[in-house]
Amino acid sequence: MANQEDRLTVMAVHAHPDDEVFSTGATLAKYSAKGYRTVLVTCTDGAAGEVFDPTLGEEEKQQTFAQIKEVRVRELAESVRLLGITHQHYLGYRDSGMIGTPDNHNPESFHRAVFHEAVGRLVTLIRLYRPQVLLTYDEFGGYGHPDHLQAQRITTIAFGVANDGRLYRGGESDFTSEYEPWQPAKLYYAGRPRSMMHRMVQDMRKLGIKGWWDDPEYESIPRGTPDEQITTRIDGRDLIELKQAAFRAHRTQLAPDSFVFIMPPEKTREYLGYEYFGLAQHRVPLFKGLGGEGYEEDLFEGIQADLIE
Repeated sequence: MANQEDRLTVMAVHAHPDDEVFSTGATLAKYSAKGYRTVLVTCTDGAAGEVFDPTLGEEEKQQTFAQIKEVRVRELAESVRLLGITHQHYLGYRDSGMIGTPDNHNPESFHRAVFHEAVGRLVTLIRLYRPQVLLTYDEFGGYGHPDHLQAQRITTIAFGVANDGRLYRGGESDFTSEYEPWQPAKLYYAGRPRSMMHRMVQDMRKLGIKGWWDDPEYESIPRGTPDEQITTRIDGRDLIELKQAAFRAHRTQLAPDSFVFIMPPEKTREYLGYEYFGLAQHRVPLFKGLGGEGYEEDLFEGIQADLIE
């Protein structure tokens, strides 16, 4: 297969089905609507997920959980459709579950993946789609999940080696030899400013809205990215309803009373309307255009703009 035609492209590398919505849903929808190519790479099958759907009885929940992989594939396909994502790929690993669970020890889990092989699978897709912008999690994986950490590691390495013609040039376990090396221009880590996360938690508690902040160990787990590491903010306030629809597509993972659905409108705009990123590496000059609060407002700032079809 020949390389994809040159076109402004953003590729987001996420750990599980539903992760694409939380930190990049509005961003991917926004660029898709503008005619950019948007590529979602989902590293795992989500097979260690839970079933939160309250419309299901206990027997139905057990039946759903027995085929959770297939269910989450369908849910992700609907989310991708709603967000207008143009291409979606699975990297081919099993969900590793949370730290300390038996799923961590499954040899097919992403957590147990042969690292250079996982990097090679992603390098293949980078060389195929030739993204200028690559997105993944920060060094803490958002909240320390093993699959998020692994996604961050392989994406960071792949950004650095995809353009090296000496590496990943064929073999039994990868097919990169038919694609030319490619260097993405920018690598971003998705995150939320730590100060904003603190405000959100305080607001949710005042409103009596339940969430992960009710975990007794919450205070010992840092949430959010240090404010000074956030360089970029994408305004998706006009896409909140679409983002919530994509959340609803993952019905087994998000209950109707999840905070993403029941926050007051002004809080929804503040906490779901913006998506934040930190520019981790770049091969183009640093951004020049700043928003009103000092943020870069376009992931493609400084990248050749006439590639758009």
